[in-house]
Amino acid sequence: MKALQKLIGRGLDWVQTRALRPEFVLRDGDEPVATLALSRPDGASALATCAEGRWTFERAGFLHTEIAIRSAVTGLRLGVFRRNLRSIRGTLTLDDGRQFSAALNPSGMAIEFQTEAGEPLLRLQQTGRNFGRGLQLTGAARTAPMLHELPWLAELGWYLVMLNRNAAAAAG
Repeated sequence: MKALQKLIGRGLDWVQTRALRPEFVLRDGDEPVATLALSRPDGASALATCAEGRWTFERAGFLHTEIAIRSAVTGLRLGVFRRNLRSIRGTLTLDDGRQFSAALNPSGMAIEFQTEAGEPLLRLQQTGRNFGRGLQLTGAARTAPMLHELPWLAELGWYLVMLNRNAAAAAG
């Protein structure tokens, strides 16, 4: 697999591998770059994999949703994402104390992570390709390439988009 960190600015495609299973492969053309496998259709947990590593995302709570990010290899918690109640915004707090804000746009077609200073860090924008599962990763030139969390941050972004899509479908 190619390193996800080197694909900032490229048009990529999330492809669902099986019609009835919530498993996705992120492709750069025909080459797989990353995978995201939800444990259940509701997305209560997921396994994210790419060349840089493997992580789990575990959602807890209903009104006050939290998502724990862990190394799938060591089980070590890396951080927690807390979604704001009644909002499409949230805060990612890493266990070393750094914080990033996240905001889904109202249509749920894009998510942007920002530094504590409000500088854009990473933006995932869905495109019209591949039935709305095309993805453009855009990173801040100064910050994103140096961030070793970028691979799981990109996969967390897609996971959040999928949770938002599932919630919208359930609401009718």
